[in-house]
Amino acid sequence: MKTTQLEKNALKSGARLARQAGVLSIEMIIVLGIVALILLGVAGRVAVSFLSNDNTAELSNITAIYTAIKDTKTTVGYGAAGTDLSAVVVAGGKLPSNIAVNGNAISNQFGGTYTLTSTGQGFTIADPSIPQKNCLKIVAGATQGGQYATTVVNSGTSYSGPMSAAQAQTACNSATNSVTLTSTY
Repeated sequence: MKTTQLEKNALKSGARLARQAGVLSIEMIIVLGIVALILLGVAGRVAVSFLSNDNTAELSNITAIYTAIKDTKTTVGYGAAGTDLSAVVVAGGKLPSNIAVNGNAISNQFGGTYTLTSTGQGFTIADPSIPQKNCLKIVAGATQGGQYATTVVNSGTSYSGPMSAAQAQTACNSATNSVTLTSTY
């Protein structure tokens, strides 16, 4: 039986298609690899975004507490040195709704409870339980505005004025850190 030219061409095309069927699998592996790399990049960015959101929220909370305490100042200051200001701040109703309050306990983003204490004409905000990964940004950010005369991290060195990132990195040396900001205003 003699094969026509048309049949020969059809057989060649079919053979070529059969040989190329495996190429699609390799192409799919490459495409899936690229998609996986893109998803890993996006996941990394999302993680950084959540870390940044924690830092931003905590800095916002510190600012809100600072403002709420300032609103309680009278001509004689904030009361006797050592007075707990948490109850006064909570009663003043100036804290935003995103700050967790339980009785007179005011909680930070990381589950710690702020300690607000009068120094007479000034006050301190002690912010505990800050993870090391967040501490640097929070300390450097909170001190840049100039409203705090001193900053102490983990009962260490007392820093005056704004802290540099290098100073904050040195000070934030624990898995969880406590930051005490002192205002003299």
